[in-house]
Amino acid sequence: MDGSKITRLIVGAITVAMGAMGVLSGVGVLPHGRVDPTVPVAQQRALAVCAGAVFAAGGASAMLTAFAGRWTRRVNTLLGLVIALGLTALFAWVALGPGARGFSSPLAILGPHVNAVSGRITFGLCALLGLATTVLMVRGIVRPASSPTD
Repeated sequence: MDGSKITRLIVGAITVAMGAMGVLSGVGVLPHGRVDPTVPVAQQRALAVCAGAVFAAGGASAMLTAFAGRWTRRVNTLLGLVIALGLTALFAWVALGPGARGFSSPLAILGPHVNAVSGRITFGLCALLGLATTVLMVRGIVRPASSPTD
């Protein structure tokens, strides 16, 4: 096994471990951080599970790239779908979920502080883009590209 594959396995394993910590914290096995009183605890836990699952799926996908084969491509496709769905859910929650939001921008044209409405709109647009991406991914899984004919 060459150095590149070993690196992918190590970095992937670290990322899976990071995601596992988020999931375990969300389900209550590990301690969690400060609780926001404006957001229901169940939603905070669901967000931790969702974010952890995205990290774990990304790490597992990175690890699978060290191996060849049809089954690794299929599993990677499913992991990509988990990542797309998870990120879409997180963006949608930021856009539509309860609680106060504080946004800032590194772009001078927008100023250092962006109001909550424009921040939520931006995350809502990202959620719609994520939804479109997810739909296209599912479409590609259900209807695989036909082989070219001569």
